[in-house]
Amino acid sequence: MSAEHIQVLREALYLYKLGHKRVKALRGKASDHVCVDCCKVAHHWSYKHDEPLELAESYEPRCRSCHTLYDWDDNTRMKMAAAKIGTTNAKGSRHGFDRSDIEQVRSFYKEGITQKDIAEIFGISQRHVSDIVNGNRLWMQEFM
Repeated sequence: MSAEHIQVLREALYLYKLGHKRVKALRGKASDHVCVDCCKVAHHWSYKHDEPLELAESYEPRCRSCHTLYDWDDNTRMKMAAAKIGTTNAKGSRHGFDRSDIEQVRSFYKEGITQKDIAEIFGISQRHVSDIVNGNRLWMQEFM
């Protein structure tokens, strides 16, 4: 992943979080609303795709299952399934990472970005970020 691409992702994540804070401040908890799709109690503020990330109006209340269905298109599901079964990518890495990605994860962590946010940026679990940051397990073996 290039440095420019990672910077774009960081900025998008910042705007996404800002939007969620704004919608909660203006409209309250999602659980105070009904899901726009099924009329059950909402659990999340769901981002309306193709809208500005930072605006409170860009979010709708959704229950968990409707939110998942709304956000996860077929392409995303296929990418996640491939990642879970450990397929090899074009870089030759089972995880989709190369040495520069590992270094970028560690750099973000040193800058004070939370492991959870780093995981969102790279599309991996917080546990994997922890392993990378701490030099644990497979991450060290694969790139030594």
